Amino acid sequence: MTGLTKHCILPLTCALLGCTTGFAGQMMYVSTGGDNAIHRLGADGVLTTLATGFNNPQGLALDQFGNLFVANGGDCTIRRVTPGGQVSTFVSLVSTPVGLAFDQSGNLYSAEGNYGSVFRITPAGAISIFNNTLNSPFGLAFDSQGDLYVANTYPGTITRIKPDGQASTFASGFSYPDGLAFDSHDNLYVVDAMHQNVSRVKPDGTVSVFATGFWLASGAAVDALDNLYVADVAAGSVIKITPEGESSTFISGLSEPHFIAIATIPEPAACALIVAGLSLLCLQTLGRRLS
Repeated sequence: MTGLTKHCILPLTCALLGCTTGFAGQMMYVSTGGDNAIHRLGADGVLTTLATGFNNPQGLALDQFGNLFVANGGDCTIRRVTPGGQVSTFVSLVSTPVGLAFDQSGNLYSAEGNYGSVFRITPAGAISIFNNTLNSPFGLAFDSQGDLYVANTYPGTITRIKPDGQASTFASGFSYPDGLAFDSHDNLYVVDAMHQNVSRVKPDGTVSVFATGFWLASGAAVDALDNLYVADVAAGSVIKITPEGESSTFISGLSEPHFIAIATIPEPAACALIVAGLSLLCLQTLGRRLS
């Protein structure tokens, strides 16, 4: 995998544990509307501001090179942020983008609530309508089969769209569904904003309440261990929920967090053991996969 190179000097136990520490070998990105910024929680557990100057940033999606794409709702653009924090405009749209998601071919999908549509954007920036039969689409997520799932906020439904664009209702009964995220078993997690909970939808469409007690939840993401993270706009926090349903505050003090994206750092691609006392030097390639 391509990516950054990290140099770390750790105790000799690195030979057993690998070089990643902190946030379970991952990086989390959070868009925040109160300060119009993107924040990054590194694998070392340190929260920093990656980039500023956005206008109502919403959905987030990571490409295979570690670039972060941001739905910049206030000016109808999608911005691209490099791992180093450099920001540029990827495409300009005719309406407000909200949820974002990449397919396995590297095409970016954008939910456009005002037009009831999902747009497909190629890596070269060519824009086309993927589906225009939706009702106020918001969050997006792909399952392992390449089907796209869309949260329709006003009818309170989840639509499943096949790669050929054919759409059907997958689940219903929500009140302003917002963020969507899949775990490794293709269970879909739906942030049910007005019900102040998160529902889990099994692949067969069975719906159950998974977690409750949110103030105004928005985006969601799942990590490599199937922990679910939910942005609570009103509480200014990111809530972590284990696969067993145990909830805890993971990040606090954010200014209106909206959406979350997670990049997973795999085991060290290369580790040169240079023993100096009780330490060794790990040369680690930080590859990234979509989450």
